[in-house]
Amino acid sequence: MSSITSDLRLYNPWTDELTEMSIAMYGIYEPTSEMILSMSVEALNDNWSKIGKMDVGRDKLDIYRSKGVGREFLAGRIMKSDNSKELFEINLRANTSIRKSIQHEFKYKYPVINMDLIEVSKTRRGMGIGTKFYMFIAQTLNINVMCDREQYFLARKLWTKLSLSKLVNMDLIDIDAGEVIEKNIILDPHGPDDMDFDERVWDYTDAKEDLRLIIKCK
Repeated sequence: MSSITSDLRLYNPWTDELTEMSIAMYGIYEPTSEMILSMSVEALNDNWSKIGKMDVGRDKLDIYRSKGVGREFLAGRIMKSDNSKELFEINLRANTSIRKSIQHEFKYKYPVINMDLIEVSKTRRGMGIGTKFYMFIAQTLNINVMCDREQYFLARKLWTKLSLSKLVNMDLIDIDAGEVIEKNIILDPHGPDDMDFDERVWDYTDAKEDLRLIIKCK
């Protein structure tokens, strides 16, 4: 397990620009740089605030939000390293940006954030961590979550799974026309092949560039 000396300030500026396109990207997303897997407990406490927990299988993961403007999130647990030093094992990290214009135009009661980036460590994928995290944001923090511009295979499957949940609702909106295309949408099941996605929402081209999915707080 590796440690880090930085405070993980890997943020994008909070903007309200809507330049992203709802594009189905081929394959499974792999970041250009390796995800940082751990940090010292001291760095964690100095730069992050604990905001809750979520159950993932037999594990309870702590969720932290960056101090200050609070636009980045971490989920993980405190572990012992080989030399018995306590480290925070990072299982998930996410960057977000606020979308005030979407909340205002579509008259959502709660704030709307765009999920700019979400990564789950390779050893923890397939355990539902991303799904539980989205639920936590909507249910516990009362924040609506809008999908990012590029949706790879696993992200599309995650959003499809979320649309089936009875704990949150999901809208399909057109950000250019300012219209709700379908309230409380339930997406068609995503098949095993990359191209087996719901064509109401995604396309490999820019044909649906103005469409967005939003998870709504109930």
